[in-house]
Amino acid sequence: MAAPFACQYRSVVMDASRIDAAAQGLVAARRSQTLFATSGKLAGLEDAYAVQDRVAAACGPITGWKVGASAPQDEPRCAPLLAGGVLMGPARMGSRGVHMLGVESEIAFRIGRDIPAGTPVLGRDAVMDAVVSANVAIEVCDTRLVDWRAVDEAWRIADNQSNRALVVGDAFGGWRTVDWGKQGVRITADDAMLSEGVGTLQSGDPVRVLTWLVNHCIARRGGIKAGAWVTTGSWTGMLFVQPGAHVRVAFAGLGGAAVDFEA
Repeated sequence: MAAPFACQYRSVVMDASRIDAAAQGLVAARRSQTLFATSGKLAGLEDAYAVQDRVAAACGPITGWKVGASAPQDEPRCAPLLAGGVLMGPARMGSRGVHMLGVESEIAFRIGRDIPAGTPVLGRDAVMDAVVSANVAIEVCDTRLVDWRAVDEAWRIADNQSNRALVVGDAFGGWRTVDWGKQGVRITADDAMLSEGVGTLQSGDPVRVLTWLVNHCIARRGGIKAGAWVTTGSWTGMLFVQPGAHVRVAFAGLGGAAVDFEA
């Protein structure tokens, strides 16, 4: 069995020219607010992360990370949040140039100190010692890919897992002792219920994926900086709204977050 916080990758790596071409296409799509038509497959997860690194070098700096897993036993997947991508709520965002408008209910943690590359593997308690804030959040999703539903998963990861922005809402205390399996959440748009549930985070535990992310950054991304936000996966799935929507998320007993989209 792999170590609980090891970063495992497929060893197949596509050649540098193809990685560069993929990154250049995604950077151009971001800057022109157009869509990029992918060509072929990425060779694996390591190549998707290599593309992310090149896009971040062109469009950064990195201000945070998103991470999640599709099941409690699955290895997480992650992507950087780039310059201008973290907003303190309540927020108002434009809809111009948006190709899809997805929203997700999330819990985000802020890292309070630099954790450099080369740091020994950190366990859950050590990672929590580095956290200075826990907040309700809304991730806003968009795509830079022509057919994001049909492409290989590695392409969606390369496109920063469809991240557009993170809206940070209310801070809450006691984050070490929250019973995540019993945590309630609801998300509305224009006061209409989009989704609600209890213990609905796919990974089961936001601190598990946070711990993985910190160790991933130590091993693969040059460490993680003080002030970085880490958002830990959707509790309600990706839900689609229209320009002009007023979106509200509420986690029972923890607080809420809000974003209004311009029509």
